[in-house]
Amino acid sequence: MNLNNESSSLKEFSLEELVKMNGDAMAVMDEVPYQPIVYAVPVEWLESWKKLLDNAVRFQPTLYGHLAPLATQEQLQKQEMQLKAELGIAKREILKRIEIMEKQGGSSREKFFSELSKLHSGTLREMREESARQGRKQTRFLWATTLASAVLSALVCGGFLLLAA
Repeated sequence: MNLNNESSSLKEFSLEELVKMNGDAMAVMDEVPYQPIVYAVPVEWLESWKKLLDNAVRFQPTLYGHLAPLATQEQLQKQEMQLKAELGIAKREILKRIEIMEKQGGSSREKFFSELSKLHSGTLREMREESARQGRKQTRFLWATTLASAVLSALVCGGFLLLAA
């Protein structure tokens, strides 16, 4: 490194700053001695690792082929927005149909109740008329019974008077 150029104080400051920032880590490295330990890796393991990596490299295009048709986040959001729009349209159509059916059902109900009311009012009128007729018949029957009773009573009394005389 050339410390004689114009920015040497900046580089020295940067190096000093770096040493200060990493002081703890350097202290640990100074305190704990390095003891190199070498482990022997069996050749069979190395060959199996190589085979695993080769298989992974060969499978990678297949994996990308399987992943390619999957939708991206933007595509999913776009599809979600389209589905929401379609569902909104379908919801509005269903609500319109329900409203129409309610109106039709309301007019059907009104028609049914109107016919029922006409039928009921006619039946009620007929029942009142029949009740009045039956009342008149009962009144006539009572008058006839009363008259017949009076006539019979007079005849019986007249018969007793003739017998007594």
